[in-house]
Amino acid sequence: MAQIISLISAAVSDVFRNEISSTVHAISQREDEDPELPELTILDQNISPEVLEKKAGASYPSLHLYCERLENRLTERFRLFSGIAHMVAEIRLSLDYSAPLDRFARFYGEAVTTVLDHHRGDWRNGIFYGGGYEMSFSSIKHGGKNYLQTVKISFVLNASLDQE
Repeated sequence: MAQIISLISAAVSDVFRNEISSTVHAISQREDEDPELPELTILDQNISPEVLEKKAGASYPSLHLYCERLENRLTERFRLFSGIAHMVAEIRLSLDYSAPLDRFARFYGEAVTTVLDHHRGDWRNGIFYGGGYEMSFSSIKHGGKNYLQTVKISFVLNASLDQE
């Protein structure tokens, strides 16, 4: 199963690494935002902000891509995995002051959902994205540089894979 998760995670990572920067830039120009908005740091792991800050020092803003859960429904017989991968793209933002956090959260959230909207269909090697997602915003809390807010975008990938 580890190899299945690795294949799915690699496909998700490729989609975002190739397009998130240009999407953020395009939205910033459309909204007349500061063109020097910090680049998103992309991490392929599910690690809490508190642990990340203690472990290696967190970089903000960041985009965390990870698989939250797998469902092997065996919809295709004789496949090792044929089911659903519940994926998460979590944006973490931190600033010295709280006023612009909510605006930046919506801004970066739109960038992630725009990338997803442009990639409906076949991602590669039996991984398909149907187009739906769910976005949730956390409340602003103490953490990071002083204030921390997260945006969690959950989406489902259909996968039909064999171990290679």
